[in-house]
Amino acid sequence: MIFLKVFFLAISLFNIIPLNKNFKKGVGILLIFLFIPDIFFFQFYNHIWIFLFISLISIIYFIDDFKGLPAIFRIVLQIITGLSFIYYFNLDNYFLIFITISIFVILVNFINFQDGLDLNIALYLALFLISNYLYANASINHLSLVININILIFLIFFIYFNLRHNFYFGDSGSFIFACLIFISSLDNSTLNQFIMIFNLIIFPVIDSTYVTLLRIRRKENLLSRNFYHLYHVVHKKFYGFYYLIPPIFNFIILFIFYSYSKEITYITFLISTILTTSNYIFIRILVKWL
Repeated sequence: MIFLKVFFLAISLFNIIPLNKNFKKGVGILLIFLFIPDIFFFQFYNHIWIFLFISLISIIYFIDDFKGLPAIFRIVLQIITGLSFIYYFNLDNYFLIFITISIFVILVNFINFQDGLDLNIALYLALFLISNYLYANASINHLSLVININILIFLIFFIYFNLRHNFYFGDSGSFIFACLIFISSLDNSTLNQFIMIFNLIIFPVIDSTYVTLLRIRRKENLLSRNFYHLYHVVHKKFYGFYYLIPPIFNFIILFIFYSYSKEITYITFLISTILTTSNYIFIRILVKWL
């Protein structure tokens, strides 16, 4: 099975190289096709409709990678997908419903915001796999394990083609990655899985919040392209791959913090948010000073 997936990715990606550059902007959609045979091979029949739904929405997102669909339309798709997760996981608490939809919409967009430079989105794919190993290896279920294996296979190919041929994850890939994080995490329903999501998204969330507030203050169009994100600033000043260091640094800091925390409470999450915000401000100031 793994050999067939490797063969499929190799054939697909090498055939995209000579095509129009627009095809290279949304190769993340290939990630969803890795799961189609797994549904039948591992008999994940109770998950089949959610994967088919994600596949359908992914195709619409792939069109967005080419044509640029209206932002409000993409947000509507994200809300509909969030509602499908609510149905899928039988959530009946209004607060959880609101939180689920909000986190999913934030996750999709903020993952997409990180897809601007080589290896940046690949880093978050890698951190997702590392998080699963660090936080959930004792309780990870079969579906999550399959998700991790498929992401690892895709990541190995994506790193090469991202660096060598300027392939990017695209809106479709960001959407699929957010869906896989949700399925893997909510299907396990452990506190460690929530920590995993939190550690993954907190840094880009703070970065995107800062950039949004900055653009509002400057009265800029929030939907237009910008180069204010931290990874843009670091890359502009130092070149190379130094822009990968801040999220790795913050991930390590949070891992150490949670390793020494005796229990996980709302106060713990508040402290980790303050810790990440402090790290972000420190790095911003440091980059400006250097």
